[in-house]
Amino acid sequence: METTTYPLTYFTNSTRAELDTIIDDLHTILPKGEIVNLFVENFNKSSFNLYGVSITDKLVWAVEHTLKYAIDTEMLINYIFSRGTEA
Repeated sequence: METTTYPLTYFTNSTRAELDTIIDDLHTILPKGEIVNLFVENFNKSSFNLYGVSITDKLVWAVEHTLKYAIDTEMLINYIFSRGTEA
């Protein structure tokens, strides 16, 4: 079985690991579409506090730079949808 990878241009190994952890934590309480909305439509560091999740400034920087470009944003969306299972 071939695994599809989605390049996240502005993410380092540590910010990608942090993103994975956040997605894993949130998928138990939110559907993937809502997780995508948190990162894409309504990205705000304080929004994650509502779910008991804190994010680093490095991850904020990576996401903010990703959202400036449509292709990078699309890769982020695909990456989130490819992680784990639907809640």
